[in-house]
Amino acid sequence: MRQALEDRRISQDYFRWLCDKVMIEQDTDSASSYMFLADRMYRIRFNDNVPNDRNRAADGVQLRHDFLQEYATNYEQLEVADLLYSGANVLEVLIGLAQRADFEWNLGVMNWFGKFLQNLKLNCYADSEIEPGDINRIGRILSKFNERRYVPSGRGGLFPLKGREWEDQRSTELWYQLSHYIEENRR
Repeated sequence: MRQALEDRRISQDYFRWLCDKVMIEQDTDSASSYMFLADRMYRIRFNDNVPNDRNRAADGVQLRHDFLQEYATNYEQLEVADLLYSGANVLEVLIGLAQRADFEWNLGVMNWFGKFLQNLKLNCYADSEIEPGDINRIGRILSKFNERRYVPSGRGGLFPLKGREWEDQRSTELWYQLSHYIEENRR
């Protein structure tokens, strides 16, 4: 019987590679490690039902190609194929979006990722701070983001807006949400 992708060595190595891109600290006993949260995001398939959010999913999947350019020879062909042909997950999309955001406004990919956690109100869930009841809260927050159940201004999502009226952010592709967010906050 085939092993689930998330339990395979390639998936574990790829997960650590992704975390290296957005986290300085990966010791789960540290007050600044978010490995549990990253693992939760890694296990949730990204919902790309809003038109053009497939582009953000593609950015996430591109990370797999980047990883495999360097490490593909370390794995069996079947493992590589399984990694390549599954849908994008929330962690990949957020990292890809942080890279795009950094290109638009050079704050650093790690800082953008941290800003996303802050905007989603997930920054208080460092590994050393998580309590049993937090697991369900984290799941609800990620589901609210992924299913676009935040408020029209974007509060509860990645890009809360505070100024002038924008279109309903729940039906706006993430790229435009990012653009509006940068426009508001760069001033």
